[in-house]
Amino acid sequence: MVWFTVFAVIALVVVVALAIVYKTVLLLTIASGLSLVVLLVALAVCLSKILNALTGVERSMGKIAMGVRAIDTQTAPLKPSIEGINNSFVPLRDGLKRVHADLASAGKKL
Repeated sequence: MVWFTVFAVIALVVVVALAIVYKTVLLLTIASGLSLVVLLVALAVCLSKILNALTGVERSMGKIAMGVRAIDTQTAPLKPSIEGINNSFVPLRDGLKRVHADLASAGKKL
């Protein structure tokens, strides 16, 4: 792509130089047309490369989404168990709060 662009720019410079030397509008028109073609081809190639990159990103995002859905499906049954475990630790939490209060009051007395 780079070589094509360099070649096209050199060709345009030559055509413009000839147009200036011979003072013809036809050569300037040809130079303008060639520059438009070069611009459109370069734009098409660059947009094609961007499209390919975005397609790859889309595929990767699809795989990530599929993995997240699989994790969600696999861990969904854990929710009721975790809530039961949390409820069973409530008395332990309350007991540890009392121990903390007792140790704090003992620390002040020492």
